[in-house]
Amino acid sequence: MKIKFNNCKEFLDKLNTLVYAIVGLPLLLFSVVYLKQKDGKLPAILSSGEYLPYLTGLLVALTLVFLVWGYVFYKKEMKAARETQDLRTKLDKLAQATFKKFILFFISLNLAVLGLLLTAEKYYSGLFVFVLIFISISNPSQHRILRDLRLNKEDGQKILNKEEPIE
Repeated sequence: MKIKFNNCKEFLDKLNTLVYAIVGLPLLLFSVVYLKQKDGKLPAILSSGEYLPYLTGLLVALTLVFLVWGYVFYKKEMKAARETQDLRTKLDKLAQATFKKFILFFISLNLAVLGLLLTAEKYYSGLFVFVLIFISISNPSQHRILRDLRLNKEDGQKILNKEEPIE
């Protein structure tokens, strides 16, 4: 995935649009499932059974695994991106890592929605909100770029001055 950009403002706008699109679908699905279950129009698909606690545990564990995997993967990719010299290359690597991280977060969100759909257990709503909070904390911003890439003063100024061209 390659983002075409001339300055930091364009870069962040395009990256955030991509992130919002990735997060938007599970949010819509969650809203529909939650509201229909609250009105009693959508009962749990699996309401009982001896395997239900195992399935529930597996879905919660997988949700958390994908969330942590996205975070760890991103940190590893940022370490590699810091080793490059060119700011544009660093930003390209950041964009790729951010995209992959949010795909893993997307899977995590969808697993929480699936758990809510299958069991109608309210703690899946809490898990979904927890993942959303985690996502909002790791949302791309100027300061996150500076912190994650540990840019020198000159490159940092290009990021802080959103309109300055990036070669």
